[in-house]
Amino acid sequence: MAVRRPISVGAVVRNIADNIVLSVRDNSSAFGYSITITGSYGMLEKLEGAPAVSEIFAALVAAALAFSCLELLVLALVREVRKPESQSRVLISRMMNFVSVGGGVAMAALCGRELDGLAAWSLGAFLATIVFVCLEAVALEIARHVE
Repeated sequence: MAVRRPISVGAVVRNIADNIVLSVRDNSSAFGYSITITGSYGMLEKLEGAPAVSEIFAALVAAALAFSCLELLVLALVREVRKPESQSRVLISRMMNFVSVGGGVAMAALCGRELDGLAAWSLGAFLATIVFVCLEAVALEIARHVE
């Protein structure tokens, strides 16, 4: 039978702090995108009214298609794997999530204001996704220079 050592309060606090860092670093981009696409849906619903079932599916497919297009672009352009960004750079960039979230929702609002129906829902979700990801990339670049 293994003998358990007593756990110090300091060690527990350090472990929890480390786990918070991991959680924030690993989940903040997905959390930001969740806010973006939810805010985009709310914005489009406010501007366009309640969507038809076909418009909901069009928005879902368009958002997924936007990610697929970006992944294809990355696959075509990236020939070598870069080393991972430093933890501080990632955290600094994630502190700017409000910019990428706001930009994505603003793009959806623009689509809802300028387009109608299926076009508004499809392009709103597609472009909100593209804007979010591109602004996340800009935030990482800013963080590179701040770090």
